[in-house]
Amino acid sequence: MDREEIKSKIDLDKIESRIIKDLPTQDYIIDDKGNAIIRLSPLEFKLIEKIKDLEERIKDLEDKT
Repeated sequence: MDREEIKSKIDLDKIESRIIKDLPTQDYIIDDKGNAIIRLSPLEFKLIEKIKDLEERIKDLEDKT
């Protein structure tokens, strides 16, 4: 997959933990077909969660105005 195709298929709301062979459980971004395509480090996972929280707060503030 090229970069643009990956951008169009990922959804940051679809993050799952998966075990692959003998490796420890890791978090992956899941594409529209359910395939684990991008492995996330713990820092990246935390950043995505923070971004989601901030987007929700922005939406709440916009609704109040």
